[in-house]
Amino acid sequence: MRVELQEEKAIIVLDGKLDLGCSGELKEKVQAALAAGFKTISLDFTHVSSIDSSGVGKLLLLKKMLKDRGGELIVFNLASEYIQKMFKIIHLDRVIATEQRSVEKGMPSV
Repeated sequence: MRVELQEEKAIIVLDGKLDLGCSGELKEKVQAALAAGFKTISLDFTHVSSIDSSGVGKLLLLKKMLKDRGGELIVFNLASEYIQKMFKIIHLDRVIATEQRSVEKGMPSV
């Protein structure tokens, strides 16, 4: 998991599974980006292969945390068909903004 800074937003690039094992690290990265003044946090799901209930719960918590601070959480590049179906089945795509886009190269990493 890494953070890429792009003008007024932070992009967190996830890899593998979004589960109990990494959901704490994700929360820490989002909190650090907020502390640095970023209001828009985008999560790159290009390389995420699965998500469990703790991952879904963490996404909802982060959405609320950002909303409470006037920010926005965006999830993009849901590459896994499994995750796309999961977002639709539990209506997570109605709660959290999702996009399909490519990540720009050359952004600084933190």
